[in-house]
Amino acid sequence: MSDFDYEVGDVDDIGCQLIQNGNPIDLSQGSTSVVFNMATSDGVTKKQITCSLGGTVTINGVDHIYTSAQGGITMHVVAGTTTTAASYTGEWVVTISTFVAHIPGMGQTKTFKVWPAVPTS
Repeated sequence: MSDFDYEVGDVDDIGCQLIQNGNPIDLSQGSTSVVFNMATSDGVTKKQITCSLGGTVTINGVDHIYTSAQGGITMHVVAGTTTTAASYTGEWVVTISTFVAHIPGMGQTKTFKVWPAVPTS
């Protein structure tokens, strides 16, 4: 199982909390942009998911609302992200003014899997 699993054509908004060194990243300082960059293992297919500040994470049926100061973001998975079945690895790139962080960092990545759509008939 991947960190993120979708079928071809799926769309979704995913709430996340970005943490670095065990602490939420304060995204409220100055001009901030967050994207999730991902690529297939051969590096041929690359995609980027735009993220907005603030997010809701549901854990065991309970919603946790995180502001930008608490590292909260929402990833916007659009149809163009899930057009082709493939496996990707990726990371969040956080830019705050002139500071850039790669999350999860330390050479680690997240996995994003797009599965073939299940026929409905």
